[in-house]
Amino acid sequence: MATSQSASKKPLPDNIRVIIECHRSWLETRNSESVLGRKAILAGQDLSGVELKDIDLSEADLGNANLSDSLIVNVNFKNAILNGTNFSGSTFSSVGFTNCHFSSTNLSKAFLYGADLSYSKIDGHTNFTDANLSCADLNNTIIYSANMSGANLNLADLTGASISYSNFSNCDLRGTKGLRLDYCNIREAQFTPVASRWWAHLSNRIIRPLHLWLDRIGRRKAARYLDFPYTYNDPWSVLRQIYSGPRVLFLFFFVVLFTLPYLSRAILLSTVSSVEQRAIDSWAQGKGHWPNAHSAIARPGADAIPTPFEKPEDWIRAHSHPKPLWMILLKWDRGVVWPSALAVLLIIYNIGIYCLITSVGPLRDEEERSGWSPEWKEYSYLTWIHRMVTILFYVSFASFLWNSYELLNETVWIPIQ
Repeated sequence: MATSQSASKKPLPDNIRVIIECHRSWLETRNSESVLGRKAILAGQDLSGVELKDIDLSEADLGNANLSDSLIVNVNFKNAILNGTNFSGSTFSSVGFTNCHFSSTNLSKAFLYGADLSYSKIDGHTNFTDANLSCADLNNTIIYSANMSGANLNLADLTGASISYSNFSNCDLRGTKGLRLDYCNIREAQFTPVASRWWAHLSNRIIRPLHLWLDRIGRRKAARYLDFPYTYNDPWSVLRQIYSGPRVLFLFFFVVLFTLPYLSRAILLSTVSSVEQRAIDSWAQGKGHWPNAHSAIARPGADAIPTPFEKPEDWIRAHSHPKPLWMILLKWDRGVVWPSALAVLLIIYNIGIYCLITSVGPLRDEEERSGWSPEWKEYSYLTWIHRMVTILFYVSFASFLWNSYELLNETVWIPIQ
């Protein structure tokens, strides 16, 4: 692409070549005793449509310079002054903007595929409208009040970046790593569908590295079977997609499912207790019959079973202990700690789910009305609750399987007809 475009680009003017050569000498000798050349000052220069190739412009002053529709290949702009610089429509290849300060810089429709903008500061209404920043490195970049509308940030790396009060409308943010939105316009922006956390870890830590290793050693046929993309989701997308909308129904389903063994046991024992109490009341009123030492409680014709109890409540008290219902629900009546601990964790899980649903819902409603994501301070604490709930989900699921196993293996006495 660079070769086909270079033929149509203008060569650098001779005076600009001299300035760049002096700048190169200055960079090479600035730390020595005899400094040669001087720092390049290209502020306000019209370099539109030129070809810049294999040049080191680090720390150069390009303020308000016009480099629109230029072809810029293998150029280092590290620490350069780019206030008001016009790069609109330019094509960049192997370019580094590390630690630059973009202020009112125009990079609309620029091709910046794979460019290095790490540790830069992008503010003051810098314009990246419709720019291609796919696979660009923007880690630890500060993006404040910038116009990124329509930009392609697919697979860009924003790890550690601070992004606030910027316009990301109509952006392609699929596969973006480390994205964290702080009150940004995201109307009609594209995000990666939220994947489960275990699949993200499996894909990013095992499957994808294994695919790259097999491809590197020449096992391309085997690597194709493991060609899964990296899975990255920004915190706000995770919260809004899981704890609002249709997925809430699945959350309620699991809440009911996890509590079912505890409720079943409590209802069963409560029902048995109620039946026993009615039997006692019936005997006390003379309406019932209670077996004594001279009667049989087995099948007709069987030998009598002697019992020393004349009153039913004496027999019940000798074979049972009164417990409050909350102890039954928490399995505190067993005298073992871990079943009760699992029950408490399930209660914490339910409280966490309630907090997330009731907090994320209003924030999402506001975002859908205005098109702006909530501020980071409004949902940062919710990300920690989400992580806790995610861990407790698997704990609760394991507890559900164990409780279901115990419940289904309970011995039930059925009378013989």
